[in-house]
Amino acid sequence: MSRRGAGFEEHILAMRAVWGLDPVRFEGRFYRIPDADIGPKPVHRDGPSLVIGAASPRALERAGRLGVGLTMVIFNWPTIRESIGQFRSAAAAAGHDPETLPVILQVNGDLTEMPVHEHAPLLGSPEQVSADLDHAAQLDVTHICWHSNGDPLSQLPLLAQLRRG
Repeated sequence: MSRRGAGFEEHILAMRAVWGLDPVRFEGRFYRIPDADIGPKPVHRDGPSLVIGAASPRALERAGRLGVGLTMVIFNWPTIRESIGQFRSAAAAAGHDPETLPVILQVNGDLTEMPVHEHAPLLGSPEQVSADLDHAAQLDVTHICWHSNGDPLSQLPLLAQLRRG
């Protein structure tokens, strides 16, 4: 567990080497790839798009430094605002354009037909969530993913209302 972050980061670097030009070679602390031709290569020259789940300051910094996208579970707006700021600052410090990196918010729960009294961010009725989408837009969030607790098909009409709203 103590090397989990460093090992994860090195694994991404090793995979990026594999996705690059042949011959591939990688020498790291945890992973070694001797000179080899490895294929097939990804369609995109820089490899597939990557998104990392992060919440701790070290993980947010790592995601930004690696120049990958960020995905986070949303609990409250102040935490999300601060986390996105840390991520984007780390990306910029590493020479990446933070505006090109996707930010995805994961919402654990369902939309409701009727308004709820104490709604959490991006939960509640389509009208309540619509106001929350303005917060997400101000933070340049690129995607929102709802993880339904019930039947996901029952959420489609409510999401359609939200989209029209």
